[in-house]
This record gives sequence, C-alpha cells and structure tokens, in this order.
Amino acid sequence: MRKSLLWLLLAVVPLLGGCWDAIEIENLKFIMVMGIDREPSGRVLVSLHAVNVEQLNVSTESSSSSGGELPYYLTTVRGRSLYEAFHNYFTRKHGRRGHFSHLQAIILGEEFAKDSLPECIDWLNRERELSVETEIFLARGRAYDLMKVKPIQERVSGSFIEGLETETANIGFVPTATVPILLTAFTTPGREAIIPLLEKGKLDLLGQGEKNETLQLGGAGVFRGSKFCGWLTPNETRGYLWITGKPRDPLVIVGMDERKVAFDVQEIKRKIKPHITGNKVRISVEMEARGEVAEIFGRGPHVDEAFFKEVGKRAADEIKQEIKNTIALAQRLGSDFIGFGEIVRGSTNNKKWKELDWRTQFPQVPVEVKVKGLVRRSGVAVEQLKAW
Repeated sequence: MRKSLLWLLLAVVPLLGGCWDAIEIENLKFIMVMGIDREPSGRVLVSLHAVNVEQLNVSTESSSSSGGELPYYLTTVRGRSLYEAFHNYFTRKHGRRGHFSHLQAIILGEEFAKDSLPECIDWLNRERELSVETEIFLARGRAYDLMKVKPIQERVSGSFIEGLETETANIGFVPTATVPILLTAFTTPGREAIIPLLEKGKLDLLGQGEKNETLQLGGAGVFRGSKFCGWLTPNETRGYLWITGKPRDPLVIVGMDERKVAFDVQEIKRKIKPHITGNKVRISVEMEARGEVAEIFGRGPHVDEAFFKEVGKRAADEIKQEIKNTIALAQRLGSDFIGFGEIVRGSTNNKKWKELDWRTQFPQVPVEVKVKGLVRRSGVAVEQLKAW
C-alpha cells in the first residue's frame, strides 16, 4: 500500500511545477505590421508598428477627444541582417522582446526584394510565433514610407491592411502571398513568386494634407528565381488570377453598342494542358466563366436570350485578352509566375524535365487560349428590362 502511494506521489510531483518556460506578457512588445528595406549602405532597416498598450483599450470616442492617439507607434531598428536588426537592437530600445503572434502584415521594400527575399522568407518560416496566414506585400520604393501612413478607416493599421487584402482579393485584383505560399514558390521547379503591390492612395475628403492619405492595393510584383524582376498592372494581375482560377468575385464590363453591361463572374472552370513533342512544349488553356448580368446601363434593343449570349461572348473576349497580355508579360520577363512549368513538370519524369531546359524555353513556348463566357441568369429587375 505504501509503495503504491509512493509511486502515485512521484507521478504527481512533475505536474506541480507550473510553466517553467513561460514568458510573461509584461515582458513582450507585440508587433502588428513590419516593413523591411535595404539601405544604400547595405544595412537592413526594419520598421515596426508596435502596440501602445495604454491606448489600445481607449474607446474611439475618448481617443478623439484626447487628440486621437493611436494604439500603436512607429519604431525602427537597423542591422547587418534582418535577424540581427530585430533580435539584437529592438530590445535595446524597448526593454521587451518583440513578439510576432499578432503580426498582421509584412511590407517589403523594392530594393530589399531584389536580392534578399529567400533569406527573409526562410527566417520568417522559422519564427514559431508567426501565423502562417500573415499577409506579405511589396512596396514600390521604400516600405518605411508606407509605414508612416495612418489610414483613417481603422485605428489599428494591421487590421486595415488585412481587411484591404481580403476585400480586394474578393473582387479579383490581387493575389495572396504568405510565408508558406512564397516558400513553396521559391522551392518548386517551374513556379515563380508573385506578391501584391501595396501603395499610397488618396481619399476624397474635405480639407488637405496627410489626413487624405491612405493605402491601397492594385497590381503585383513578380520574381525570376529569387530576384524581383518587374511589376504587373491591376489588369495584368487579374489576367494571372483568371488563368490560375483564383478570382473570387470579379466583374467584367462589356461594351454593347451604346450600352455597358456588368458581367459578374461567379464560377470559373479551367483546364491547362501541356503538349510535349521531343524537347519542345506548347500549352493549351481552356476556360469557362459563368455568371450573371449585374447591371445594364444605357438604352438599346430588347434584352433577350440573344442579348445574354452576346454578353457572354464579349465577356469571354475581354477575359481572353487579359490572359494573353499577362502571358506575354510573363514570357517577356522570363518569369513563370503563372506556374506553367510546374504543370509541365507534373506531366513528365525528372530526366525529361531537365532535358526541356524550362528556364530557357519558357519565353518562346506557344500558348493557345480559349475562353467561353456563359450568362446563367440576370440579376436585373424584370420591370426594368420591359421598360427597354
């Protein structure tokens, strides 16, 4: 009996020790947004939106009456590398350890992205506190300049940027980039990285000055291997989203004589097929876009089935042209951010893949694009249609 009791006590003792490796919240400084730049000297500049705990719980009403203090502040650290800048110098300024568990956005400056992105992604991937869903953006110029912008739409900058990406992606104008997505792009043969462009914008507000300044999304930056190589316009970015089947709720404006018709695409089916003859490759892309007519503005002939069929045809032509423009840009840059090479590689063996020499061959690969547009129904009121 005594021996059994002794074994029970020995089993319970380890459970009474508490969390020996716990880090107290009072010793942490939470980071919401991080910007990373390469300075002319070669050093890394890290800009951080750090939580101001005293202001975080202040209501919007009381905050406005007290001068509108934000629940975060901008701070910077420098170092010979990203790891050194953050881990060695941040604590010296703040007396607390920087913590990434609440990080909502990472902004990369253009110069930094030109030669240091793989190392950055590798470091972020090893940060256990960082969420795999944290969004990554590219700045045209310095990330630090975007970190200084204070969007008035949200008191918390990270929440604003996070929501901005979600809603802009919903209408089919920006891709999604996270650490796992970029890590896969840098390590998968036949695929290149693409990151959404974050830039300054202006709001239509009464008065002048910095209060009119905000952030906006549109377009993307693309890579060739590990090197940044060029920018995509919003329409070229949407061409990428069409061909990869990723736009969530895009809208196509179709011209119909004196009318304009808004075609809301709600379903996309696509098929990309490589054709290999010897060591030569050609690719066929077939796509079907289905949706509804969301709006018709302007007067014209009676709206009937023939009208809807023509809307589908013209919408298909618009989508096809955007896709072809994006493919042409990808081949001109030599960047297979669309991922054709990954599809080709998946249809052959390793020996054949090496013989194809995809990096050299990709800019000249013929790509045939076919798009079909189908109007499943109209979202326009029947009374309005009868009036025309």
